[in-house]
Amino acid sequence: MGSNLLSYQNIFDLINVMSKLVVTTIAQRISSSKYYSIIVDSTYDASKKEATAVLVRYVQHSCGCDGDLGAKPVEHLLAVFTSGDTTGISMSSRVIDSLSHLNLQNMIGQSMDGASNMSGKNIGMKSIIQRECPTALYVWCYAHRFALVIEKSIDICSQVRKMFSFLQELYVFFSGHRRQAKLTDNLENSKDWRKRKQKLKRVNTTRLTSKNDSLKIVLSCFDVIKQTLHELSSENDSNSDADPDTIAKSKGLFKQLTDFEVVASMHIANKIFKTLNPVTVCLQGTTVDYGIVYSVMNETKKKLSSLRNDASWSNVCSEINLFIEKHELTSQTTKRSRKSKRFMDELSVDEVTTDPLKKI
Repeated sequence: MGSNLLSYQNIFDLINVMSKLVVTTIAQRISSSKYYSIIVDSTYDASKKEATAVLVRYVQHSCGCDGDLGAKPVEHLLAVFTSGDTTGISMSSRVIDSLSHLNLQNMIGQSMDGASNMSGKNIGMKSIIQRECPTALYVWCYAHRFALVIEKSIDICSQVRKMFSFLQELYVFFSGHRRQAKLTDNLENSKDWRKRKQKLKRVNTTRLTSKNDSLKIVLSCFDVIKQTLHELSSENDSNSDADPDTIAKSKGLFKQLTDFEVVASMHIANKIFKTLNPVTVCLQGTTVDYGIVYSVMNETKKKLSSLRNDASWSNVCSEINLFIEKHELTSQTTKRSRKSKRFMDELSVDEVTTDPLKKI
């Protein structure tokens, strides 16, 4: 019998041959332009492995019909690889191997994030590459720097930090097959067709947009998530085979979901992310115009400043109260304030804030 031309090995061989032809063609085009720069970034793929992508940028020269010389920037994906070892030495070795078709001395730039394995002074990938090619100027990805600033700013507020921790717990809880099926059924039976294809998003990722995506889905599907948690926590009365662990966790998550402080934190964070989203879109767009980015950054700074005035804060409080009334939640309750012991010779008095909104 003849060999099976559609076997997986033949398919893989064909893909590898096509890949080599594409890389060879890209290398030939770069050689005609001579100088190039690289972009390196990594993220987790569907199989939970960290995949690293290597892209090249160069200027492609062309001659028009009228004899005028034209030039345009071109970006190509050159290689994708997975590696269990994410140290700077291992990563730089893999990146240099992927550039074997190119002259390393013609590299004039390298852009990546500011992680220690990337930007380390001694054994970071950028330092190792610069030893091989001194002209490869390192540029810290501005989108990554912007995300780090937002991350650190969010971590300052303990209430918002607690809220995002809750969103991650909610995602992990509904990752279970039976719980996920229950939530999916309730979403598909929802009267609002926009909720039927929604899925909870993971919060703890390297991308800032993951927090924004998770937040938007929980707010838009709040009633369905609340209903599902209530049904799972009430299974003990109707189902003798109910899982005690699921019942206990769903009760705790239901209490957190309906907590005023968590709901208020979600609305405030959502308001901030809406203001910051244009900057993220500009920085991560396929065509970046520095003039537009500069104007968007200035406009965003003005909007963030305006959010701090009394009128904007009153609007946010009104939105929170309307949301609480719509979903029949318990409004804010004033808790008893804890005061430190005061001695005879002390003149200072503790200024304790009891309003949950003012705390945030």
